Amino acid sequence: MYPIPWYVALLETVPETFLVIKLGFRLFEMDVDTRKALIISLMNGD
Repeated sequence: MYPIPWYVALLETVPETFLVIKLGFRLFEMDVDTRKALIISLMNGD
């Protein structure tokens, strides 16, 4: 497999993961801190 370029991870994967986390927790009426969601999405995008 080929590694994805850094700009794809930065511009697509991180915001997508952030939105999935925020919306997923909101569907179950739970609130997650925006900073924590951003940190998790950055870890996932790496």
